[in-house]
Amino acid sequence: MPFVFWLQYDFATEPSEMFAQAEQEKAILLLDEADSFLADRKGAQALWEVTQVNEILTCMENFRGLFICSTNLMARLDEASLRRFALKIRFGYLLPEQRWRLFHEHIGRRVRVDEAHCRAKLNLLNNLTPGDFACIRRQSVLLGENLSSETWLLRLALECRAKPDQGSRSIGFV
Repeated sequence: MPFVFWLQYDFATEPSEMFAQAEQEKAILLLDEADSFLADRKGAQALWEVTQVNEILTCMENFRGLFICSTNLMARLDEASLRRFALKIRFGYLLPEQRWRLFHEHIGRRVRVDEAHCRAKLNLLNNLTPGDFACIRRQSVLLGENLSSETWLLRLALECRAKPDQGSRSIGFV
């Protein structure tokens, strides 16, 4: 099944066009960073903000396909939008076994690790996400580095500390 993505920078596309294209192509419609488009109308500063949310809500109501939104800021979504989703799924931070699996996948089989030591360090990082691993991978590629397990652990810890909430907020998918 094809996907239709409505990208945040594509301001030329009207919401109704996005939904019509997805319906015509029998595609899954994915709206990333949905809080940008479905922001609570109570906080709107301009009429066009209210109009945009109203139009998307109407389109959601009439859409006969699969529509998925993602956001890390669910509290910013308009209440009426939440009533239009059949399912709301919240993803928490990685569990210890998931952290270990991703760590092991990213460091590769070539690197020798002290499993007990690495697991103990990873277990201290309660707000790890898959995105943290991807960020460090991009850093290493950009800098042409081949990271040791200790460097991976250090950089993962730095990513966790750099988060403003340091673990109090769930990541989500509506």
